[in-house]
Amino acid sequence: MAHSDSYGGLCGTACLSSQVIDSLPEGVFCVDVQGNFTYLNPAACNLMGYERPDDLLGKYSHDLIHGRACHANFTSGPKTCPTLHALRTGEPSQAEEDYFVRRDGGILEVTIHAAALFDEHRRISGAVVSFHDISERKRLEREHRELVENHPHLIGRYRPDTTILFVNQAQADFFGCAPEQMIGRRWMAMIPAQEREVARCYLARFTPQEPVHSVELAQQRADGEMRWIHWTNKAYFDENAELIYFQAVGIDTTERRQAEQALRDSEKRFREMAENIDEIFWVRTADKMLYLNPAFERQTGLTRESAYANPDGFIDHIHPDDREAIAAKVNDSAGGGAYFDEVFRFIRPDTNEQCWLHARCMPIYNEQGEVARSVGTARDVSPFMALQQQLQQALKSKTFYLHAISHDMRTPLSAMLGVMESLLATPLTPWQVHQLQLCRSAAMQSLGLLDTLLLMARSEAGYVELNYESLSLHYFLDEQMQLFGVQAKEKDLELSHHIDAGVPERVEVDRLRLGQVLANLVINAIKFTDQGSVQVEVTQSEPQVLRFAVRDTGAGIAPQRQQAILDAFEQEKPGDLAASAGAGNRGFGLGLSISRELLKQMGGSLWLNSLPGEGSTFYFKVPFTYSSGYTAYHGEDADSVANVSRQKANEPVFSDCGSAQIAANEYSVVYPGAGLKVLIVEDEPVSAMLFRTLLEQLGAEVTGAFNGEQALSVWQDAEFDIVFTDLALPRLSGKDLVSAVREHEQANCLTRTPLIILSGYAPGDRPNAEESLDVDDYLHKPLEIKELVEVLRRFN
Repeated sequence: MAHSDSYGGLCGTACLSSQVIDSLPEGVFCVDVQGNFTYLNPAACNLMGYERPDDLLGKYSHDLIHGRACHANFTSGPKTCPTLHALRTGEPSQAEEDYFVRRDGGILEVTIHAAALFDEHRRISGAVVSFHDISERKRLEREHRELVENHPHLIGRYRPDTTILFVNQAQADFFGCAPEQMIGRRWMAMIPAQEREVARCYLARFTPQEPVHSVELAQQRADGEMRWIHWTNKAYFDENAELIYFQAVGIDTTERRQAEQALRDSEKRFREMAENIDEIFWVRTADKMLYLNPAFERQTGLTRESAYANPDGFIDHIHPDDREAIAAKVNDSAGGGAYFDEVFRFIRPDTNEQCWLHARCMPIYNEQGEVARSVGTARDVSPFMALQQQLQQALKSKTFYLHAISHDMRTPLSAMLGVMESLLATPLTPWQVHQLQLCRSAAMQSLGLLDTLLLMARSEAGYVELNYESLSLHYFLDEQMQLFGVQAKEKDLELSHHIDAGVPERVEVDRLRLGQVLANLVINAIKFTDQGSVQVEVTQSEPQVLRFAVRDTGAGIAPQRQQAILDAFEQEKPGDLAASAGAGNRGFGLGLSISRELLKQMGGSLWLNSLPGEGSTFYFKVPFTYSSGYTAYHGEDADSVANVSRQKANEPVFSDCGSAQIAANEYSVVYPGAGLKVLIVEDEPVSAMLFRTLLEQLGAEVTGAFNGEQALSVWQDAEFDIVFTDLALPRLSGKDLVSAVREHEQANCLTRTPLIILSGYAPGDRPNAEESLDVDDYLHKPLEIKELVEVLRRFN
């Protein structure tokens, strides 16, 4: 019974041991004295790549584990195999590293424990082996070693007496030998003699409490060049605080030291330059002046010491009218990183004289993208500003002169056109109508040239005042084409126009500028076309953009001239293909240049396509906005649309020649001045006669005066519904007449009399003195019947 219990307990213990071994993550296997497998736990099979122990039991372990032809980097023979060593000697091996060959041929790196098994006679009966996978650890160790060995920095390890234990390839290359040749040599002996005392003091500083220190030493490279090496060393101590070895990393800092020296040299040169230039130069932060050159004192009359004490102190000496704005921009620049580029007036404290300074400042950012400081320059631009003021005065004088020319020329032109309009409203023979149309066309062309001159003056001054208004595009184009009909008919050219379907019927654009551009292009096309046609096409090339195309069948323009003719005072030259066409009607080449400038002001553009012998097409784009309640054009006849537009606006329908002849069946429209008592104040007899005739034809009762004093007397003695007055009057000017009328009305509590100025200036060119008058409206010479009719309707 006792034997049975003992046997049962032993079996139970063996069973439990087997279960424990089978559950271990480490591999465990047993071999007999011949080295054949007698047992493998599941982990051993899995690590070596086998599914079941039966695949290995009874087989020779050495050949299976190490392979008959072991991997070149992982050889293990019978003499070094821990398992065979245990079988032969009976001595155990502890934590030895070995290499197994997996079933798939891969290498398994392991730590192995092997121990011999003995029978009851203490004879070796086999061996038991346990192992675990260290492949990942060994891979990391190899990568680390490769990193160290191939690192560009100088890496090494040496004993306290500086005997070298290890160096990487970079350090070996620095000294011109192989790494193994440096093992056992003294690092101290490789340092120049003048640096050794520094190195000894440096090594003496290491303690367990401060094991890391750095030093920069000069060392000679293998090629004989002296290089600076920045060494960082860490000392390792044992448990008794005894120094074991140093681990060292060296970085070649020669280029850095050379760059630092170059920077110091550059700073010296910069300072020498900054100290001797006339421009003020500064470097500052938001609240501190870092550098300011001597030019500051010469240009401002302030001391540099005052600027270092208060960087913003100079603001107190800026002209009061400029001070607030400049102070805000200086603050934004110095503290917020804004760019600064301003011209302002400065009052020197030493002489109390005013000068003009042009200052620029820009931010300098650090690596984090924050404003670190700002740098700036300033210079005295007083001579330049004086010259600029002289130029502005000259430009002002030129503009005034052009305005005077406009005023003086528009008055006779107005008379000429008015007389022709009056004559065209009377019964005439066809020949007489034709001759008057030619005269009217020439007068309109002269007026156009005058407007062109004024437009060029405004463009050079940098401004063209735009006046956007709602118009019927179809009526506008029909009206414009009628103006060009005479010139086209004279040359027997077909003149036509087309508006693409979908183009809005009403748009808001600058009517005057659009007409000027279109007139320049159409007149040029007619001028340079001897036979064939001139066509105008309007499309909507993109949202809210009109595209006009003016095509002609002229001689075309040579490619090398196509860009040049868009410049001022450029036309086709006698040698070019298009020169012969229109040779007897040449101008100064301003039209295209003005057109391009006007389109630029309106946000548009001008370009052309032309082939010699095939004619030219000039394109231009102009933005527009929709008029309220706009509708798209669907292809109705342009003349019908134009007439309907006029009738809807209660405007008289004129003949194609543009005369003032009014349809007899429009009686209520023909006489918008019926019942109105009108006073005309005009000193130019022809203009006065013309204006009187037009007003009387429109049904008004007219009284005339030839100077301001007479007009004031007549107005005071009678009641008038409207007063039309010129400004350039003898005895009492139109301006003084307006003031006298308004003062008399206010003093005597009279009803306000509508006052209309007859201006000799082109629209947009009226002087400020005219704009400030207390009047009700302006009419511009030459008078437009439509505008006159609108004024009469408004006050009737």
